[in-house]
Amino acid sequence: MAPTKTRFTEVKEKLSSFCLFTIGEKVLCYHGSVLYEAKIIRSELKDKMVHYLVHYGGWSKNWDEWVPENRTLKYTEANLTKQKELMAQCKALWKAKKSKAKQAKKEAKNAETPSPGRKSDKETVAKKTEVKRTESVANVSASKPSEREKVTMERPAKRGSTVNTTPAIVPPPPPSPVPVPVPPTITTTSCTTTPVVEPPQIAEQKRKKTKLLPTNETPQPMEEVTPKREVVVKLTDGLKKVLVDDQDLILRQKQLLVLPAHTTIDNIISVYLEYEQSLNPSNMKLGSKEEVLKGIKDYFNVTLGSQLLYKFERPQYSEILSSNKDKPLSSLYGAHHLLRLFVKLGLLLSYTNINEKSFDMILPHIDKFIAYMESNLTTMFTLEAYEVATPEYYRRCLST
Repeated sequence: MAPTKTRFTEVKEKLSSFCLFTIGEKVLCYHGSVLYEAKIIRSELKDKMVHYLVHYGGWSKNWDEWVPENRTLKYTEANLTKQKELMAQCKALWKAKKSKAKQAKKEAKNAETPSPGRKSDKETVAKKTEVKRTESVANVSASKPSEREKVTMERPAKRGSTVNTTPAIVPPPPPSPVPVPVPPTITTTSCTTTPVVEPPQIAEQKRKKTKLLPTNETPQPMEEVTPKREVVVKLTDGLKKVLVDDQDLILRQKQLLVLPAHTTIDNIISVYLEYEQSLNPSNMKLGSKEEVLKGIKDYFNVTLGSQLLYKFERPQYSEILSSNKDKPLSSLYGAHHLLRLFVKLGLLLSYTNINEKSFDMILPHIDKFIAYMESNLTTMFTLEAYEVATPEYYRRCLST
């Protein structure tokens, strides 16, 4: 007697009859307007439509998603050709958009900066205003004396004094209503103008505070800082993937690296130096290698707060800094933050005054240390180093 089928087996067989793709099959999946290689993980019937859980090849599991069947295509030569065409179209659109933005920026800059032969709008307006003012003065000067002169009677003087009945000629008003500012040390009233004299102590203090450049000196522009050379610190593909996952975990999933780290930067460098010493037991002194790693540690302690943190990590940084004032940051942070330093280390070194001979000695040590981190990728960079941020911490981030 044949065994009876369970309800689960019947549902599974019925679902497989509807599915175009099998579990584990390699497919092409639309993400936006581009096709990516993917693998079918699971399938289910939802809203009368088959959906697949797909994993994109070369990407973290965090990007796995459920997609409807109409977003997936068979992995065939024709569809691969279609994938290449869509990628080429996407790149062409991106280049055109970038070129258009660059052209608009250039036109805006040209509009703001006048050419040598063309006067700016401010100069044109100032010239027109000056011409109008000159014409106004000329019109007033050419008018007849009878129209310009106005006879006024002076105010009667005090009792017992002689009243002056001589007509006074009032000069014409200024050609334009430009107010003349009253000096701050003079107060005017309707009858008298009395200068306000400051105490000598206050006047002396003001004179001391005001320092003017001599007439024959002009302020010198600040010297522009330019890089001395181009320095490139190369990271392996494995370490680049760690950086991508690190960014996703912190910015999208709102997780934080546990501090103090289980394995700090000081510990990593100490173990590395011991490892190098074990390779050459006859050489008792590490010399330049130890100096280079000490310099990397110093760079990390200086640049962490200003260049190596995401905004979501700053409240945690302030908290750890206040509770560990006497400890260097390299004894609190771990491999993930050290890896971020190597992204910016090339630019930092390009501004130093180190000669070429020293650079030829430093860069191989850095490359060797990066290779050591790559060889210990699975032990240095683990998901256990992260923790989900608490609601209280998240509210504190929103309030800052």
